Amino acid sequence: MADDNRTEKPSPRKLSKAREEGNYVVSKEFIAAVQFTTFFIMVLQFGDRFGTSCQVHLTRWIGFAFSSTELHRESLHQLFTTLLVPQLLPIFGIGLTLTGSAVLAQLLVSRLGISAKKLTPQFNRLNPLSRLKELPKQNLVTAGLAALLLPVFLWTVYLLVAANATKLLSLPGRSTAAGANVVFGMISDLLYKATVVFLLVGAVDWYRQQSRYTKQLKMTKQEVKDEHKESEGNPQLKAKLRKMQRENSRRQMITNVPKASAIIVNPTHYSVAIRYELGGAGAPKVVAKGKNYLARRIREIATANEIPIVENPPLARALYAAVDVGQEIPPHLYRAVAEILAYLYRIMGGRLPGSRNA
Repeated sequence: MADDNRTEKPSPRKLSKAREEGNYVVSKEFIAAVQFTTFFIMVLQFGDRFGTSCQVHLTRWIGFAFSSTELHRESLHQLFTTLLVPQLLPIFGIGLTLTGSAVLAQLLVSRLGISAKKLTPQFNRLNPLSRLKELPKQNLVTAGLAALLLPVFLWTVYLLVAANATKLLSLPGRSTAAGANVVFGMISDLLYKATVVFLLVGAVDWYRQQSRYTKQLKMTKQEVKDEHKESEGNPQLKAKLRKMQRENSRRQMITNVPKASAIIVNPTHYSVAIRYELGGAGAPKVVAKGKNYLARRIREIATANEIPIVENPPLARALYAAVDVGQEIPPHLYRAVAEILAYLYRIMGGRLPGSRNA
C-alpha cells in the first residue's frame, strides 16, 4: 500500500514490536556531539596534567635514545613498563570514557533500547548494489550539514585568530610554558564554541530522526482496524460467544423452573419464577425469568411440573426489571411476594413447591 495512505500515528503495540525487533531511533550527530563534549570536559580537567606527563615522558624517551644502554630483553621490558605503559593507560582511559559516553547517549536517544536481534547476521545487507543505492539518500543530509558547518568552523577560527593576533605575535618572545598556556587557552575557547555548535546540531538531528522514525512506523486506517480486531477480538466471534453464553444461561435457567415455589406472570409477556425455603434465613430468590417466548416456555414447564402460576402484572414487571436470576428479591418487594407465598402455603395445606419442607 502506498505510503500516502499511512496517515495514522503508530500504535503502542507497533512501537513495542519495533523495539523488540531492535528498531530504535539513532542520531549519529547527537552521539558525536556527546562524545565531543566529553572530550572537551576531559581536556579542561586533565589537559594540563596530560601535557606535563607527555613532556616528562618525551624527555625520558629522548634521554634513553641518547644513552649508552644496550637493548636486550630486560632493558626492553623495563622500557615498556616504565615509559610506554604509563603513557598508554591515560589514552586507554580516554578511549574507554568516550566509548561509554557514546553508549549512554545511544541509550538516551533510544530510551534504553537494547536488543540482541541486531547482532544476528543479515546476509541481505551484504549486497553491495543495495548499499550503493542507499548511499546518496543516507549521505545527502550529512554532506549538506558538513557543507554548512565547514564555513562556520573556518569563520570561528578566523575570528579566534584575529582576536588573539597580538598574543600569537608575542609567542616567540615568551617562554615555552607561557606560550603553551596561550595556545591552550585559545584551543579551549575554540573547543567551547565548537561544543555549543555540535550540541545544537545534535539536538536538531535527534528531533529529525525521531520525526523520521515516527513517520516510518505510521499506519494505515486498515492496519489500525486489523490491530484493533486482533487485540480486542473479532466482533463476529465475540457476538457468537455472547450468543452461546446467553443460550447456556437460558438452558441452565430453564432447569431451575421445576424447583420454583411459584411463577408470577403478566399474564403473557413476563414470567418470573421465585423459590423460597421454608424456615430459611434468606429472602425468596428469582431462579428464572423471561419475556415473550421465554416467558411462555417458563409457563409451559411450570404447568408440566404442577408449579403454581400467579397472575400479578405489576409485581411480574417489577421483579423482571429489578432482580437478576440467582439474586434475592429487594426489600421493597418483600410484602407483595410474602402475600403470594402465604396464600399458596394455605391453599396447599402447609407446604410450598420447591421447598425442602414440602
